[in-house]
Amino acid sequence: MISRMTHAISVKAVTKVFDDGNKALNEVDLIIPKGSFFALLGHNGAGKTTLIKSVCQLTSITSGDILVNGKNLKTNSMYAKRKIGLVPQEFNCNPFHTVEQILYQFGGYQGLTKTELDKKIPALLDNLYLSEKRKTLFRALSGGMKRAVTIARALIHEPEILFLDEPTAGVDVEIREGMWKFFKALNKKGLTIVLTTHYLEEAEQLCKEMALINRGKIIVSGEIKKLLADQESAMIELTVDQLPKLDQLPCYLVKKGQKGLMCHLPKGKAMHDVFDELNELGCRVKSFEVVTGRLEQLLKQSMDRKAV
Repeated sequence: MISRMTHAISVKAVTKVFDDGNKALNEVDLIIPKGSFFALLGHNGAGKTTLIKSVCQLTSITSGDILVNGKNLKTNSMYAKRKIGLVPQEFNCNPFHTVEQILYQFGGYQGLTKTELDKKIPALLDNLYLSEKRKTLFRALSGGMKRAVTIARALIHEPEILFLDEPTAGVDVEIREGMWKFFKALNKKGLTIVLTTHYLEEAEQLCKEMALINRGKIIVSGEIKKLLADQESAMIELTVDQLPKLDQLPCYLVKKGQKGLMCHLPKGKAMHDVFDELNELGCRVKSFEVVTGRLEQLLKQSMDRKAV
């Protein structure tokens, strides 16, 4: 197990101003404990990805300090690359390489020998449902499989910290739930995981702590359950493979169209519970979209408090 004596990540008064004058981060302060499963939430453009790239040393900061396991990255820039794994939003693998080639190449970049990689790669492929695709070119994979490859690549050097930047974007619900189980198992073994998403419902399934970023500033942080105690129910649109009979639907679900359901997710109700209940009715959820979510409510509530 990884020691919790120091914080995994400590961000102190970090500001990032781009050449065009855009202030993407504005004196951000954030602490992420070791061994935690931490959610960094916010809408597109809020500053999530810039903060991640700053910690991973993929972009420089204008001012402030970033510490990883207590080491200041100003004087230990390579340390972050050894200790952190990153699953980016974009697919940035060579499209003409096979799944195996991508993992061997990145593992070699991290200093692993072929013998070491021969042992590590099969287990990763198996855990991420990629074993049958090992010889497939990256460009020929589905969106979900491409995402799984980027996850395997990020874990090949056994990092102590894993950043997941919108890891389930474009992934169907079945694969999404499989990934959730895999991430939870990794976290139980002591891996610190930082998840960025604009789906509060996804963060609830995985994380105990969270921070909400808006316009480059941390607006609120703390335990998810406490922060959401006053939030109303969310409205979520589900696309399903077939609709169950009307009299079989739970009270919080209503029909909409030929293949859709509207879910008024009650307080305390988890999304995976909804999926399980529908599965029992012979109805598989293919995708979902948050129509009115609690993230918006929490953001508005937090901004109103700041204004007082």
